[in-house]
Amino acid sequence: DMVDMFIVLLLPAGGDDLQGIKRGVIELADLIVVNKADGDLLATAKRSASDYQHALRMLRSPTAGWTPEVTTASAMTGVGVA
Repeated sequence: DMVDMFIVLLLPAGGDDLQGIKRGVIELADLIVVNKADGDLLATAKRSASDYQHALRMLRSPTAGWTPEVTTASAMTGVGVA
């Protein structure tokens, strides 16, 4: 209740070694953003975003009436950045 929206910023292919730690954070997320979705990492970022979207289907939303979203972003290209 301390923030209006809890955003988790992730790198593409963050590694399975952090899954246990990330799981607790992902359960709290209102929005997941996979960063660096450009150049050679674009396909990897899209795949990571898809993986997280599928994982969220198995978790209950922390906010009633809200389904957490997953998106990609790139500061280089400006895609996904307001």
